Amino acid sequence: MAPLKGMREAFAMEYIVDYNATKAAIRAGYSEDSAASEGSRLLKNAKVAARVRELQEQFNKERCFGDKERVLKELWETYEKATQAVPVMVWDSAKHSYVESGEFSFDGKTATKAMELIGKMSGMFTEKVNIGANPESNGEVRFCIEVKKTGNSLGTE
Repeated sequence: MAPLKGMREAFAMEYIVDYNATKAAIRAGYSEDSAASEGSRLLKNAKVAARVRELQEQFNKERCFGDKERVLKELWETYEKATQAVPVMVWDSAKHSYVESGEFSFDGKTATKAMELIGKMSGMFTEKVNIGANPESNGEVRFCIEVKKTGNSLGTE
């Protein structure tokens, strides 16, 4: 999408600074008296909303995590580092130094969390939400929401 023209583009760019529509409208050049209503109106405009989303994605890609593939790559590298066997060192008083005990350890907690996040990003672990109405007496309707997790959470709840 091409940048918007004039004050609309300025508003979209200012809005992603602090997500305050009134302040963004003022910084974009709208009058303080009408900034609240202008900010609200601009956010309802489909082109402005699309531009805000585009700017958010661009900001995230350039300054934060990058794209989904980069996040997955970083999680996988974390998993691989966490599952590397590290020798357990013990103090040998005769040698006056640490020596390998013959045992190995790894960071299971970090490995499990990385795998859980990879699974969530891949859509393996989704939550199903069932919403149902249960009519009660006196014409009242009470809503019950039941959330069930599907998939295996790898034991990290």
